[in-house]
Amino acid sequence: MDKIEPALILKTAKTFADNGADWHFHILTPDCILNEKKEFAVIIEDNTNNTAAVCYFKEKPMSLGKEMLELLMGKDFIKKESDVAAPSSAKLTALLERISSLNNKKQFWHHHMLFPNCIFNKEKGKWNIILEDKGELLSYTSTHKPKAELAMVEKLFYSQE
Repeated sequence: MDKIEPALILKTAKTFADNGADWHFHILTPDCILNEKKEFAVIIEDNTNNTAAVCYFKEKPMSLGKEMLELLMGKDFIKKESDVAAPSSAKLTALLERISSLNNKKQFWHHHMLFPNCIFNKEKGKWNIILEDKGELLSYTSTHKPKAELAMVEKLFYSQE
């Protein structure tokens, strides 16, 4: 995996979005099971060319993540709470309840949206939303793109800012 600078990772995301590329990104915390370093990281994946690049940060890259999310999913992706659908399964309900509990306790958490062809996805061909909470994983797996479900999780994630 190539290492790139913060300005280049956002520029790359903008280029991917402008060109309609198949891409996605991850925010990793210092204690994330997917992280090789003890720093915050943003990984951008180019699914078309099967390449990935990483950028490391001393602080949480929340504003960068929000910008990249808007490029990936659209500016209106994180909707008003009243616009978001109800949880679609017991697994998703449990995941959202755990997230709400962590937010209420002011405990920072993170999640992963593993696209079907993501380098971290062990269930190729499926979509996986994973909450990582101090080594404990809760997941929601789907055969369809879980856009509404992800919007619920992202809204809660970015409310931690």
